[in-house]
Amino acid sequence: MNTNKIVLPPELVVEFRRLETRHNSNLVVERTAFVALGPSLIRAFKKGTKRDVIPALLKIDLNRFAKCKSREEFRLFFEDELKKVYHALALKPENIEKHGNGLKWGHATKILCIYLRDLVLYSRYFDEETAKWLESLLYNLIDRVVMDRLRDLGVDPGASGIKDIDTADKFWRLQRILDEAAKLANTIQIHFDDVQAEDLVEDS
Repeated sequence: MNTNKIVLPPELVVEFRRLETRHNSNLVVERTAFVALGPSLIRAFKKGTKRDVIPALLKIDLNRFAKCKSREEFRLFFEDELKKVYHALALKPENIEKHGNGLKWGHATKILCIYLRDLVLYSRYFDEETAKWLESLLYNLIDRVVMDRLRDLGVDPGASGIKDIDTADKFWRLQRILDEAAKLANTIQIHFDDVQAEDLVEDS
């Protein structure tokens, strides 16, 4: 084993300190927002929409999210932050024309669900204890893959596609169904998002 002391340039140490500071602030959030708006999701919208939505995601109050102590607090937080995502999508009139009322309760909820899920499950933004609690609060994204799987399992999703999730009642009905089923299975509802991963594997 080579025991020679490594001489490190001080600039490298300074760079690590800079990255650590940024990691603890915005870098993880920025990266998660960018990844959440992947090509398969963003192609449903007018070109340039991604540039509108990322700033909205970065304005989401994550301190409030981390302090949610109940599902009711999380629901209120979710609805408040959903407005930011929807208004960003609506900056392009073409998105409203194409998706109608499904722009908010279908597409905007999907974006917000993916963003919050990825921050909690796939980043190091929250400490382990906080992340474990927030995981139990998360909602499922609702799209064609999820609705097709629900039909296979005997549940009428009440819509044929994401565009048809055009009211709050439709969205919250599906969340309640998934939550109640998860409780009976002694698990948490966000695990149903795994059907998305299964769909990707089957298509590959």
